[in-house]
Amino acid sequence: MKEHRLRGEIKKILSSHNRVTIPSEGHHIAGVLLVFYRKDTSLNLLLTRRSMSVAIHRGEISFPGGTFEDRDQSLVQTALRETYEEVGIRVPQTDVIGALDDVWTVKSDYIITPYLVMLDFPPSVSTNSEEIHEVLEIPIRELLRPKILGVKRVGTTAGFKRTYAYRYLDYEIWGATAKILKQFLDLLTVNSNLVSAL
Repeated sequence: MKEHRLRGEIKKILSSHNRVTIPSEGHHIAGVLLVFYRKDTSLNLLLTRRSMSVAIHRGEISFPGGTFEDRDQSLVQTALRETYEEVGIRVPQTDVIGALDDVWTVKSDYIITPYLVMLDFPPSVSTNSEEIHEVLEIPIRELLRPKILGVKRVGTTAGFKRTYAYRYLDYEIWGATAKILKQFLDLLTVNSNLVSAL
């Protein structure tokens, strides 16, 4: 499947999806960006491992993005601005193909809105070392392997809770990032033609 057709199919799925929004009053709000692109023969997803210098979620795997600021006109602008600040990838807002369901983070009390963008080429990355320790490029096909998805018990102020956890090589992707990732993969697997194009 050609890249423009693949982008169109994903956009169609997102536009027909009844997106779940969470009221943001009383919570922090953030926007993140799922950046995917073809590299060699596989479709890859870009994630980051946060540095140990950031205030929250130190050392965790996340999507590029961050907290809404007053200068942002919308959450999608937040996601685009933060992606550029963290990993040096500048994406026009017109390239954003849709959004997934909002996700709430229990520990840090954020409502996160995830946006998707498909690039025509692998991006040139320039990381902000104060915020990002490492950039990961993960083939989406690897994330669809059955044994890669499990659960993790996480301690919270309300006791232990179970959350999705993807284990890829030596990395563990869990919490809100895993919830967002599972949403994305579940939408893709609805369409068998999309899966074969990955």
